[in-house]
Amino acid sequence: MPNAATHILIPIILADIVRDYRMKDKKYFTNKHILLCGIGGILPDLDVAVGLVMSLFTGSSPMIFHRTITHSIFIPLILLVMTAVLKHLGKKEAYKAGIMITAGYVIHLMLDFLLIDYIMPFYPFSTVKMGLNIIKADQFGTTLMLGLDTVILLAWLIHEQIKHRIIDYI
Repeated sequence: MPNAATHILIPIILADIVRDYRMKDKKYFTNKHILLCGIGGILPDLDVAVGLVMSLFTGSSPMIFHRTITHSIFIPLILLVMTAVLKHLGKKEAYKAGIMITAGYVIHLMLDFLLIDYIMPFYPFSTVKMGLNIIKADQFGTTLMLGLDTVILLAWLIHEQIKHRIIDYI
């Protein structure tokens, strides 16, 4: 499973790159929207926090709910419907926020599906587990995932320095 930092960094970086290189109106999505994409990227793992609280009272594993309902395709679909309603109601800022949160959420599911372990995309209707396991969940894979956060963050900071001269803001 990718680390929490990976689940936040990848959506933020992807949203920032899309804004910088693919959008004509670079001000349509502000830094606040980019941050919301990162927040959306960590939302599926709230099931771990719920499991931790439950384990205090029941003695069960904190991971009992992990990769169940919050890792199914139904949550992003619900978010998309809510976002479409917001657009229909003319709530432009809420609509943009919804798009970014949903994008971060979907990126999280894709990372879990691609990298380590599995997701259950149709939970609670099916407990079929799907995942490509590009990186194995062994000691090497776990160590690799820890280092991946560092490499991703450094690469992004270098990009930001070259593209936006972030040193000027320090």
